[in-house]
Amino acid sequence: MAPLRSPSRVRPAAAGHRSYRGSMARADGSNMALSWIAGVICTAVVAALLWLAVPMGPVMVQFVGDTLRSVAPGTAETP
Repeated sequence: MAPLRSPSRVRPAAAGHRSYRGSMARADGSNMALSWIAGVICTAVVAALLWLAVPMGPVMVQFVGDTLRSVAPGTAETP
């Protein structure tokens, strides 16, 4: 079995390296501004999807409750 090694394009933070501005490893050629823009867009998409999913919360709670009541033994239905 071959030994595990890190990808050659990723480099750890080098002490005293002037072009590196952060504590995380970066891939060669990555642009910090583009990374920030992509991160903000991804965060906005996830927030929008969560906002759209909020109205389904009560419906899902009712569905799970009805399912558990129908499966659980010895429970009586209430009118």
